[in-house]
Amino acid sequence: MSGNRYFLTSYGTYPLLWLSCNAPDVYGIYRRFFDGLQIETPLKELVDHASSIVMYCGFFVIGDRAPGHLWHTDYFPGANAYTLITPLSDLERDHGNLLYKDRIDQVATYRYRLGEAIVLGEQFLHTTEPYNPCERARILVSMTFGTDKLEHWEALKRTVGVQSNYLMLPCGHVSGTCRCLAAAAPSQPRIVSGVTRASVRKQPKVGRNQPCPCRSGKKYKHCHG
Repeated sequence: MSGNRYFLTSYGTYPLLWLSCNAPDVYGIYRRFFDGLQIETPLKELVDHASSIVMYCGFFVIGDRAPGHLWHTDYFPGANAYTLITPLSDLERDHGNLLYKDRIDQVATYRYRLGEAIVLGEQFLHTTEPYNPCERARILVSMTFGTDKLEHWEALKRTVGVQSNYLMLPCGHVSGTCRCLAAAAPSQPRIVSGVTRASVRKQPKVGRNQPCPCRSGKKYKHCHG
């Protein structure tokens, strides 16, 4: 699709599609939109982070019907991430809005409005409001963003790790272009004569002007130094 600049995924047979960025230039469009919102400062009050908020991916959510409820949460506990959703254009009268469970477990409705967005965090239970097939598809713009700490990746990857082939990792590198995840992973214990022992290996010290071990191509002092 368009020279593989986009990536298409869905929830199985549910008629809702996610068209995500799959190239640097497409990611850049969403990144400029995210920067223009100027929401990084308030997000820092909500997210465990080291220095900045990372925008992981941007995509369109496309559908022309919703046959039933598909209750779900975007993130598992500890992900430290959020999803922004806003309509690309005015919705038709018959288009479904967003249903969610409030603090007392009652179903409430958020109505999409042009020029307004909703931001969803972990454990926020929601679904598309069911609606009948429409001639014009409902198109929503969405972005995922959050922590720059790799320690939260195990919870985070269960959502953002499957939404796109082109993904910005918490470390600030595009997925597949660095070894940051491997470097951050804890050593797995091994069994020796019935005793659990962690395998420890000393790593050579990296000079500040040497290439970063994560293979980003940057000097260590400008990357993970």
